[in-house]
Amino acid sequence: MIDTSKFDELLYPGIRKAMDDGFKEYSGTYKAIAIVDTTEREFFDDLDMTGVSTFAKVPEGSNIPTEDPMQGYKTRYTIEDYGKIIPLTHKMMRGDLYGINKVQRLFKKLGKGANRTIDKNFWSMFNNAFDNSYTSYGDGLPLCSTAHTRKDGGTAQSNASSTGVALGDTSLFAAENAIREVLDNKGQMIDIGEGKLTLIVPLKLEKKAVQLTESILDPESANNAIGYHHYRGNIDVLVVKWISALAGGSDTAWFLVANSDHLMQMITREGFETEWWEDKDNRTIKVRGTLAFAFGWSGWYGVYGSKGDLAAYSS
Repeated sequence: MIDTSKFDELLYPGIRKAMDDGFKEYSGTYKAIAIVDTTEREFFDDLDMTGVSTFAKVPEGSNIPTEDPMQGYKTRYTIEDYGKIIPLTHKMMRGDLYGINKVQRLFKKLGKGANRTIDKNFWSMFNNAFDNSYTSYGDGLPLCSTAHTRKDGGTAQSNASSTGVALGDTSLFAAENAIREVLDNKGQMIDIGEGKLTLIVPLKLEKKAVQLTESILDPESANNAIGYHHYRGNIDVLVVKWISALAGGSDTAWFLVANSDHLMQMITREGFETEWWEDKDNRTIKVRGTLAFAFGWSGWYGVYGSKGDLAAYSS
């Protein structure tokens, strides 16, 4: 029989290690994309600023022209707390009913659950990428919109398919160009999307995504044209269960992200922390795991999305 009075020295160290191991074992797919950072504040604002235009020619004896950067939109990140408690009753532990190893496996799942919580919340931004009521960036529009406003009042820009185009060779090429042709809030060309990109798809689109990016020849015809995306070699495929219909997303939606140019963030206030206590009134030991983090996007640049359902979309 496990003596609950000896819980601290006999059981908790092993359980704590099991939770830590579980947290580390589930690495989190968000890490492949997210800008991961930490903060000591409960909330903070991220302010977008425009870049500087190309230099002007300066005739001899003339003053060098000045240019003031334009303040862009503001994004506020607010830390939220997350947690879960697992109780161990005296009856569960009496006579070593579950066994120390089985108890540790239970708490290993608690550790995995912590990292899965981060994953679920980060990818919810993509699940809601076309939802007008879900926003982060200061323009008040969803992540993927056909009408992103410019701070200088210039022509609105789009980072979404207005026809819900399905994933294919032509649509992937168009998505890549859409990312590269974005202008900043002063209407200036910016260097974006010239490096590595990641094609993010649900499970149902994995085969299609791999064929498009890895086929040496044209993946959608019998012609012997060179496979453009294989030739370029600049697109990696990331398959994410959390954006599938099973997880509240879609089995047709797909996204292209510029690895070094997007602004999708995961900000940690408190990492995975654990503690335990004993409730002597009901002879129950409780183990708690907690997290505190915020997530969002400080700009839509570097992201392109399509609902992939062939339906008209505007936002």
